[in-house]
Amino acid sequence: MKFSLLCPTRSRPGAFASMVASAAATAAHPEDIEVIAYIDFDDPELQDYGAGVSGGVTVSHVVGPRCVLSDAWNRASRGARGNVWMMAADDLRFISLGWDDIVNDALNWYPDDIALLYGRDGHADERMATHPFVTRRWVDIVGRFTAPYFPADYCDLWLHEVAKKVGRAVYLPQLLIEHLHPSFGLGTWDQTHKERMERARGADLPAVWERTEPERDAEAARLTGFIEVSA
Repeated sequence: MKFSLLCPTRSRPGAFASMVASAAATAAHPEDIEVIAYIDFDDPELQDYGAGVSGGVTVSHVVGPRCVLSDAWNRASRGARGNVWMMAADDLRFISLGWDDIVNDALNWYPDDIALLYGRDGHADERMATHPFVTRRWVDIVGRFTAPYFPADYCDLWLHEVAKKVGRAVYLPQLLIEHLHPSFGLGTWDQTHKERMERARGADLPAVWERTEPERDAEAARLTGFIEVSA
């Protein structure tokens, strides 16, 4: 399997590089991993993001206008070549050795190639699939990777809820990818965080979530239909 780690980022070239380095250092097969960043045109540190190969992992960028955060993963996916996509972030650090083999081994249980897989992030763990892995076949059937409606939060919850509806939310307790979020005292409330939270204010995200329930049902129905035909 080949992996595409899709990662929106802004004004954090150092953090992004550290995430890439941790993924490369702990992967069993770094040559099968690509990291694709989505970076804003107006990012003041755009020129500081590296591309090429880092630790055996291929790194590239998609540069475009600022957008709703939850759509940035879709934009990062343009040209993605992996069989498995990850909803990655620049404040993740890969801890478990052979994390790619852990995910691949779990996928072998699903010959129809429909699954969402997630491990421990050090905080939500089994309760919530933060930054999950999703198969490319899943994305092709649904028609997109992430729901493009949320300036903060919810898009990982969306994927997890759909996965639970189809019985394909796969928790891997042996997989640890730590989330260095400031709400856990593991990062700083930098300007990027502040701007994200400001955009979320007044958006009434719970109402958006409730209003879009039919879309999650429709995605689950498409996935269930494929699973049943493939059985």
